Amino acid sequence: MKKQSKSKAKAEPGTHESLIGITTVGAKGQIVIPADIRAAIGLQEGERLMIVSKGRAEDGHFMAMRPNNVERFVEKLSMNLLALKSGKKK
Repeated sequence: MKKQSKSKAKAEPGTHESLIGITTVGAKGQIVIPADIRAAIGLQEGERLMIVSKGRAEDGHFMAMRPNNVERFVEKLSMNLLALKSGKKK
């Protein structure tokens, strides 16, 4: 069965959530990210992605993100929390 995808790999700059494509889950549970989207976000073959539930998992809302992006977010959040606890503004 040929996999179909429709994509518009141009998300508006500065937006938090944008539809940049539609894809299909294959028989083995694999999701194909179209080439134009991979190029637009700089995704390389073999790169690992985290699948993160947005809200309740059973609602089916999820996103894929690079692990290093999560690590940077957590580091920034931790620094801000420490600053708040010590009474310093960052």
